[in-house]
Amino acid sequence: MPTSRRAFLGRFAAATVAAGIGSSAVAARAVGAAASLEGEYDYDVTETLTIDSFDGTTIEASLYEPAGGDPQPAILMTHGWGGTRADREPLAELYASNGYVVLTYDSRGFGDSGGAVGIDGPNEVGDAQRLLTWLADRESVRTDGEGDPRVGMDGYSYGAGIQLMTAIADDRLDALVPR
Repeated sequence: MPTSRRAFLGRFAAATVAAGIGSSAVAARAVGAAASLEGEYDYDVTETLTIDSFDGTTIEASLYEPAGGDPQPAILMTHGWGGTRADREPLAELYASNGYVVLTYDSRGFGDSGGAVGIDGPNEVGDAQRLLTWLADRESVRTDGEGDPRVGMDGYSYGAGIQLMTAIADDRLDALVPR
């Protein structure tokens, strides 16, 4: 059954509020306290994906996909400075259990991704745009048109900056949760 943009944003916001505002430690505690918000969806996790970015730099990611086969809205998750995609795991699991396809990734130069660390510059924006395109090409992700995934971004600190810069450069983003 299709989800309206209003319903998508409402569920997205509710899950985000439940996860808490602030560091991943706060979010992890909030996720544990918000067990009543865990959804009814089973999901599969692909622990390691390697996605080539716009310039050939390898970006390491984890994919959470709800079981069931119907295309679902997606969430692209970014981490804070010095972090990795593993920091986002509790919140990614919460989103996936509520029916979202979630892609978490190690930003360029962090974790297992290649390249050099930058400060929310054109390379980080290019990486996020490449990941949006990758999501648009997945059968599990609902689209609003060809190449346009129904997608929000969630991240904190450094990752929040990447979201804001990406939103300026790419109108495919439907929602942002910068913390």
